[in-house]
Amino acid sequence: MLPHLFFATNAIEIELLSEDDIKNFLEVTERQAHDARLIGGTSTSLEEAGTEVRYRLLDGIGVAEYLPRLQSLYENEFRKIAERVFGRELIPSPDIVSGANVNLLEGSGGRYEWHYDSNPYTGLLVLSPTSASLGGRLLFDQNNDVQVALSMRPGDLLFFDARKAAHAVEELKDATRRASAPMNYYVAGEAVIRPSDLDETLYS
Repeated sequence: MLPHLFFATNAIEIELLSEDDIKNFLEVTERQAHDARLIGGTSTSLEEAGTEVRYRLLDGIGVAEYLPRLQSLYENEFRKIAERVFGRELIPSPDIVSGANVNLLEGSGGRYEWHYDSNPYTGLLVLSPTSASLGGRLLFDQNNDVQVALSMRPGDLLFFDARKAAHAVEELKDATRRASAPMNYYVAGEAVIRPSDLDETLYS
């Protein structure tokens, strides 16, 4: 099932972004992203210890430098939508590197691991299409059986609390690419808690 708190809209349809913006985000990410990997067994991972998943990453420092429009949306318009959805005053991550990222999966078999989120609320901007034929759908609830597989369009904007909802990205079916921008939000006035081993894995 989907997380208990879940909301979806489309940033193009509500006129916060254009198709050209999405195209630009993709082109910049392809130029600027660096190789990254996930290692199973960390605090939030549900993969077996030692499992390795390789992908490409534009971290929050890169987003702020190369995609200032996305950074501004994350801090302002997207945050305000999330506040209306969840009824809480939210703040962006105080650590810019983990605030808004862009994850880029490429080629047959590319995927993102099964995991939980450590931050209270997550935003996700979809930059490329996903479907049963292409792969790359957002999966929720491992439990030995995928219960939800979301096909998505460029511009789709999701907000959810995935601290208790396991999720992953299914394998790509062919030599395609899958890009999305996860965004971390925290509740104003509450402690910001983020496992140190998570950042060591993501950004080292």
